[in-house]
Amino acid sequence: MILICDSGTSKADWAVLDGNQVYKTFQTGGINVLYEEEDSMFLKLFEVQRSLEKFEIDEIHFYGAGAISPNVGVKLERVLHKLFSPEFVFVNSDLLAAARAGLNQQKGIVAIIGTGTNACVYSGRKIIKQIKPLGFVLGDEGSGAYLGKKLLVDYLRDQMPDNLTSLFELMAGSTGSALHNKMIRTPLPVKEYAQLAQFAIEHQSDPYIQQKLIENFELFFSVFILPLTKANPKLKVSFIGSFAASNRRIIEHLAATKSVQIANFVQYPIEGLISYHQKNLR
Repeated sequence: MILICDSGTSKADWAVLDGNQVYKTFQTGGINVLYEEEDSMFLKLFEVQRSLEKFEIDEIHFYGAGAISPNVGVKLERVLHKLFSPEFVFVNSDLLAAARAGLNQQKGIVAIIGTGTNACVYSGRKIIKQIKPLGFVLGDEGSGAYLGKKLLVDYLRDQMPDNLTSLFELMAGSTGSALHNKMIRTPLPVKEYAQLAQFAIEHQSDPYIQQKLIENFELFFSVFILPLTKANPKLKVSFIGSFAASNRRIIEHLAATKSVQIANFVQYPIEGLISYHQKNLR
């Protein structure tokens, strides 16, 4: 049996399949291979292994945020081998997962907009050109975490409209300096900031929020999409992730103004990954 995982920083989607038969799908908290230590990953995956004891897992395909190089993925491979004892383990980036889910074996451009951001040109088999995301501290422009940080800054500087301030505090579960201290002390801030972006999704009709969303995705296009479409004007873009799907109307509008062709929107990459692996058995 094959175990597939598509893991972002915030959440991970899993599937167990054998040929064309899908036996189980489920969701857990995410794992960022770049930021997490081996012990932390072991504890999270131990719970997964316990829930799958009745299945004989021969093969694991783990696509994860932060798996930016083989060296980074080695520690996760060790954990997976220790827990599941499979014959084969494949660890690669969530960007390859997005490409396989959104385009399968078609050439195109893939754009992830979730907790973080990423984009690449995909040949139909492999990634051939990537815009480096650089992570939350230096990059991830246009992501949920990036927007969440912008909203928090406006709130702390009293630049958020009064009609939204109390609602923002209610969602954040804290106020003023207490909220500021909470955010700068959290061990994995990218997840916390991404959760703040949920506020924008819930209040999309507000003019202030609309402007923030437009600015956020304008920046995403300028950093991640336009450099790739300029060199590959005929390629269509597959937008991947729940944050992209939740803001489809704005993204479609911006794409049209920039002559960017859209292939599709994929909210849950795990569905496309299941299809990919059913068609491409090892």
